[in-house]
Amino acid sequence: MTEKTILDIPARKVFIRQLTKLTLIRKQQQCDDEQKLFKWYIKMKNKSFTVGLVWIQGLIIQVNNQQDSILLDDGSGVAAVSDVQKAPGAGDWIKLGQYCMALGDLQDNSVIPSVRAVKLMNLQSDVDVETLWITEVLDLWSYLDL
Repeated sequence: MTEKTILDIPARKVFIRQLTKLTLIRKQQQCDDEQKLFKWYIKMKNKSFTVGLVWIQGLIIQVNNQQDSILLDDGSGVAAVSDVQKAPGAGDWIKLGQYCMALGDLQDNSVIPSVRAVKLMNLQSDVDVETLWITEVLDLWSYLDL
């Protein structure tokens, strides 16, 4: 049997402002990694969707090397992303103004949500990626909210 890792868990593409609307179900083991993940759900109209990992994209507006964290702004809100250097994909490219993707476990859904990074990706090289991201998220949630 293949061991299930945290990166095997599907991630929901969301705008950062949507993170504040999630409701905590419970903290549970969802993979064979040591850390338990939070499991959340979001209700839209008459439907509820569970959320394990979240996929957010945005501009890095703050880098805190001492706390191994960044602030990411997608235009709808700001999220604190922690465990940055531990995440696959991290590197010297993490700088102010960089556009990136963060895949992670939502830790807190307060005004500034907190996400524990499990994967990061530098998206600066593709000029259309930010526009495409907005379209992808809107399309996904309009499909789910039928």
